[in-house]
Amino acid sequence: MHFQVINDDFFNQLGVLLKNLVPEFNSVFDAEDGIYPILGEFGRFIIDNSTDETLMHKSFNFINTAIDNGKDDTENVIVTEIFEQIYTDDNMMRIAERHLNAKALEIFKRKRQD
Repeated sequence: MHFQVINDDFFNQLGVLLKNLVPEFNSVFDAEDGIYPILGEFGRFIIDNSTDETLMHKSFNFINTAIDNGKDDTENVIVTEIFEQIYTDDNMMRIAERHLNAKALEIFKRKRQD
C-alpha cells in the first residue's frame, strides 16, 4: 500500500468542500479512493458542462477556495487533476481565465508554462 505524507491540513477537506460548493457533481469514486481520482473526474465534469455558466461559477469557486486555503498538496492535486485537463481545450482556457481569481490564475498560467 502506498502512503503519501500530507503536510497540508486543507487537503483533507477537499472532498467535503467539493460536495458543499458543487452539489451537482457526483463521483463514481468514494472518499476512500482518495481525492486524486475524484478531482480527475471533476475536471472532466467541468469540461463537459462548460456551457452552463452556473456550474462554471460553482466549479471555479471551488478551485479558487481550494487554492486560497490550501498549500502545496492542494495546489498539486488541482493542477494535476483539473488544470492539466483544461490546458488541452482552448475554450476551457478562456473560461478558466475568466473565472479564476488572481492567485489561482497565477498558478494556472505558471504551471502551464512548466
